[in-house]
This record gives sequence, structure tokens and C-alpha cells, in this order.
Amino acid sequence: MTFPRRLYDKFAEWLFAPKENAAQRLGLARIVFCVVYLWRISTYRLTEVVDLPVADWRPPYLFKWVPRPSELSLSILESLLVFALLLLMLGYRTRLVGFAVLGLGVAFNVCKLSGVGIGLSAFLLMFWVPVFLVWSRWGAAYSIDALLNRQRHGSRGKVDEDTVSFWPARGLLLVLAILFFTAGYSKLTHSWSENPRYVADLLLEKSVASYLRNGAPISPLNPFIASQPFLYVPMQFGALLFELSFPVVVVSRRARWAYFRVVPLFHAVNMFFLGIPVIEILAVYAVFVDWESVRRFLRLDLSWRWGTGWIPPAVLAVAFTSAAWNTLPVPRGCFNMFGWLDHYTIWVLVSLATFAWWAVDLRRWIRQRVTARRRSSVGTSKDLGSRPPASTGSEG
Repeated sequence: MTFPRRLYDKFAEWLFAPKENAAQRLGLARIVFCVVYLWRISTYRLTEVVDLPVADWRPPYLFKWVPRPSELSLSILESLLVFALLLLMLGYRTRLVGFAVLGLGVAFNVCKLSGVGIGLSAFLLMFWVPVFLVWSRWGAAYSIDALLNRQRHGSRGKVDEDTVSFWPARGLLLVLAILFFTAGYSKLTHSWSENPRYVADLLLEKSVASYLRNGAPISPLNPFIASQPFLYVPMQFGALLFELSFPVVVVSRRARWAYFRVVPLFHAVNMFFLGIPVIEILAVYAVFVDWESVRRFLRLDLSWRWGTGWIPPAVLAVAFTSAAWNTLPVPRGCFNMFGWLDHYTIWVLVSLATFAWWAVDLRRWIRQRVTARRRSSVGTSKDLGSRPPASTGSEG
């Protein structure tokens, strides 16, 4: 067997390897993806693009042919995207609606990018996640489709859940590793490796630029960090090492375990000190969280045992919410908590959740160690009890 063939077989074995609770994990990841997506578009009104001068309409190169849309067409586009996302969150016709979310999301971001010039990071959320997961069966669990499937096929519906493949998530992991490595390589070939004060200067300049651009708060610690080499030098070269070594998560389960417990804080530091939000990356990371274990830990019941009578009213509620998205403040405000949940506060919550994740891992590790010691001590006691008594000089 040739080396390319062996390499391909290893790759296929990794890509299509079975995953425990794959259907449940993808189903809950679908819900989290929709919630993050809806929050993201709730913080920005697409119709504001028409208020910009005509000369500021600059579509990306591949979309030069796109004319400047009217306010009505932008409002319809935004409402259709909300309608598709809410249906996808409920899990109704997930494959068809997933393609709709992909197309409408790309159109949404192209319009925003053409008018405002900011939005490349949104393609993580609006393109990369759906372009992979739309091919998965992320509607096989915790969805209307799964509920209807169980009603039609009985016990065979459960068998279908157990045969769900996890390969689209692993394909997304490959893209994530490539994006991290290319970002690190770009830094390495520019001033990051040549100027040891690059991050120190960035802390002073980028934070102010981010405040002027998106209102991100300026950290009062930035001047102090920028004046201490023992702080900004590890930040600079630590970020390089982290990004360049990220592809190891593809081949190592232990590295994947460690990196995904650190990477939320990596982005949180970028937000708190540099004002770089990159909120959209949360939807990518959500695919790799074992949400089924989180559900069990929180003891949430998502079995939807109350029949199918609620489905028509739910679809009507979805239609009303999407129609009122640009006319009433409540639908949009429900997802961003009426402005409280912004780019800054969401990273505060993510950081707290990450620390809680660490605490749960530490608690689990301590319990495992204590259990192992108890078993070891019980086994030693049994071994000592089963041994014959030692002979003495008076015997015999």
C-alpha cells in the first residue's frame, strides 16, 4: 500500500469515526448556533446601510455585480433570515431551512460588508458553520423533525439517532485549525516576530481605535501592561505559539481537550484589552462542546413529550416574530436583552462560563482521584486479609 493511500485511509478513519451522543450533541449545537446568530444580527440593523452615501457602497470583489438594495428589500432579507433561523432552532425541515440560512446569511453579510466595510469575521458564523453542518443530520435530535420521525417510525427513529455521523464537525475543525495557523503565520512574517514591543504598542493604539469604531471600553490596565516587558512579551509570543500550534488539535485528543478550555479566554483577552470582539467564533466553538453532558449536568429535560399540537402555534409565533423584527422593539430586544448583552458583556459571561467549566473539570478530577484511592485501599485491605498468618518461632 502506497503512502498516499495509507494517509487517505487514516484521514477517512479519523473523519468518519463514530462519536458518542453525536445526534444529541449536534442537535444542541444547532440550537446554540441559532441563538448566537440571532443575538449577533439583533445588534445591528441592516436597513441602516441605505442611510450611507451612494459612494460608500463598495461590494467585495466577487459581488461587484450586486446593486445597492432598497430599504424594503433589506428589511425583507433580514426578516426572512430571522424566520429561517427560528425554524432551524426548532428543528423543522432542518436540511432545507439550513440551506436557506446559509444563502440568506451570506447575502446579509455581503450587504453589510458592502456598506460598512466590517464583517469578514461574520463569515465564520454565516458561512463556515452552516456550509458544513447543513450536510449533517443536526435535526436528528431535539427537533420537530425528530419528534415527527419518532411518531412515524416508532423505535426506528431512535436507531436513526444512533447512526448520526460526526464528520461535518470534524471538517469544521480542520477549517478552524487552518484559520488559526494562517493567522499565526501572518503575524510571524510581519512585525510580531521582529518588534518585541509590537503588542505593547498595539495595546495603546488598537484599544483606542476599537473604542472609536465600535465603542469597546478601553482597559485602564493597558498603559501598565505596555510598560512592563515581563507582561507584554509573553502575551506577544504566547499568542504566536498558540495560533501556530493550534492544528495539533486535529490529531491529539488531549490537545483538543486543553485548547478548547483555553481558547475562549484567548478571545476574551483580545476583547478586554484590544477591543477585538470576534463574537462569531463562539458559534464555531459551540459545535465541539459536549452539550449533551452539559444538559445532563444541569438536569434539563428536552424530550418534548407533549405531542405535536404545539407545532402549528410555534410556527405562527415564528412568523410573527420575524415579521415584527424591524417594526417592534421586543423581538430584537429579547435576544440582546434590550442592549445589555453587547460585545463586551457576552465575553464576560463566556469567561465566567469557562471558569465554571474548569471548576467542574477540577471537581470531576478530584472525585476520580478520591475514588481511585478508596478502591486501592480496599483492594490492599482485601489482599492483606487473604494472606495466611506469618509463622512464629513457637509454631512447629
